[in-house]
Amino acid sequence: YEKEKYEKIIRACQLTHDLSLLPAGDLTEIGEKGINLSGGQKQRVSVARAAYSDADYILMDDPLSALDPQVGKKLFDECIVKLMKNKTRILITNGLQFLQYCDSIIALEQGQASEQRTFQELLNGGGEVQKLLEELQSSNEAADLTTDVHGRPRSGSNASIGRERGESDAEDVPVKSKENEDVLITEEERNVGAVSWEVYRKYVKAGGGFPIFFAAYLLFILCAGMELLSITWVSLWTADAKYEKQPE
Repeated sequence: YEKEKYEKIIRACQLTHDLSLLPAGDLTEIGEKGINLSGGQKQRVSVARAAYSDADYILMDDPLSALDPQVGKKLFDECIVKLMKNKTRILITNGLQFLQYCDSIIALEQGQASEQRTFQELLNGGGEVQKLLEELQSSNEAADLTTDVHGRPRSGSNASIGRERGESDAEDVPVKSKENEDVLITEEERNVGAVSWEVYRKYVKAGGGFPIFFAAYLLFILCAGMELLSITWVSLWTADAKYEKQPE
């Protein structure tokens, strides 16, 4: 556990406020498959785990889809771009505003690679991606882009204003050490030894009572006996050397 690295990743993944809302902070159990987390929280926790793992190759499958534009932009800038800058990052996304930060871009159409170029080449390539970028530029969603479709920095963008002001989310990471608070997973109990007769009695009672149980048991024995009798009869019949086929 590296405290400084851990807290830096928590801030970069915009998890500081979320941890402050949890009863036990970062010690709160999140349950199987993150049952008590929202979709955006699950994605940010996954990105934080990938960043903390310090892996050389990081594959991210649309990690910003459940985040609002502001939070997604901060997570992308502070974690994926800065903290993971020395890693090989493969990002799958529908967010066109993030393409300008990618070294190589592969556009997929109906499961096939339609284009593989750099961002500047896509801007001047006349392909489908260029059309999408131009449409995005003319819509309100273009506010998230820090450059126009020709690659020039745009003035007044949210990202540039944030950098000029030097905004930072350098808040302390809330860590609570209360034991057994909001524990979702507890150790299972088990009995050791032979099964008691009380268990069998309850089992028989649940099946309809002793009369039905004995009737079913006798029918089971009868069926097994009839099957054994038929097999024995066929064996004796085929083993009879004196058997002759009757004339038709």
